[in-house]
Amino acid sequence: MAIQYEGDAILFTGSDVSMDPACCCGQSGTSCCCPALDVPTPPDLHLTIASSCAKIDGLTLTMTPTAPTHGGCRAWAGSINLDCNGTTFPWAFVVECMGRNGNCNDYHLWHAPQSSSCTIDSGDQDVAPSSCSCDPLSLVYTNLDAPAKRPADPVGSPCDCCTTADTFTVTITL
Repeated sequence: MAIQYEGDAILFTGSDVSMDPACCCGQSGTSCCCPALDVPTPPDLHLTIASSCAKIDGLTLTMTPTAPTHGGCRAWAGSINLDCNGTTFPWAFVVECMGRNGNCNDYHLWHAPQSSSCTIDSGDQDVAPSSCSCDPLSLVYTNLDAPAKRPADPVGSPCDCCTTADTFTVTITL
């Protein structure tokens, strides 16, 4: 199957659904996005981290609307300047409505520490929420890999924030 478009959006790539026009933000009568987020000017979102790793536990971030980068129809992004052993680097977060299920499970989260010494810097993690609700808005992502140094790197390297056993939970609210 060739690439099919709806306006400027790709609907199908090969035989895979890229985005269903009946489930895309900003179109009337749809449920892809939670109603509070499906407005002409989407609100900022608030991200909070809970973790067994003390260096990231309690961090917060305001995510602002941005252009989708992962094939979805609406997105928010932001970053935290993470300080690990005196080296500061951005830790990027993106939440994007993917338009696949027609509910709050469509809000996928990507995160990636922007340091070459981190174990997860080569490809950011893409996860669906482990629990969610639209009213009130609450998107919860659990068991995420915390930023940790690569095993071969020495103690005190730039991404020596947490251990590879540490995980964290992200909660996103209005």
